[in-house]
Amino acid sequence: AESSKINGQLDKMKANIDHIIPTGGTINDKRRWEELYNMYQCAVKATKDAYMPNAQRKRQYLSIYADLTTQNETLLKYLVQLNTQSQTTALLAATNDRVVHKGSIISDAKSRWQENMKGVRSSTGTDGDDANSGEGEESVNR
Repeated sequence: AESSKINGQLDKMKANIDHIIPTGGTINDKRRWEELYNMYQCAVKATKDAYMPNAQRKRQYLSIYADLTTQNETLLKYLVQLNTQSQTTALLAATNDRVVHKGSIISDAKSRWQENMKGVRSSTGTDGDDANSGEGEESVNR
């Protein structure tokens, strides 16, 4: 029973290793994980071929299975990280780089301000009709 569990985990690990390069990993990353995979295969074969009591063999298989499962989860997290990184890079490359022209923004704002000031002055300008027009004061119509 433990042998089938281990073989299932080894198959999953091999499938995950095959996804390293397409997801954005390097050849060295793939080689490292393949060496780890080969180490587990060797451990399973050595445990199978070793002369030992069944209880000890079962403990060895369970130990290999626990370690293999942990390493496979680590590999899966690494693949998710690579995938997220490549998606983020693609999204950032697709975004439009907007160049901010500060000079034109400033001149547009200044022009709007000057136009508004002309409007305020003309609406509060003195015609000579009202002596209490509040000279020196400006009002802004909102």
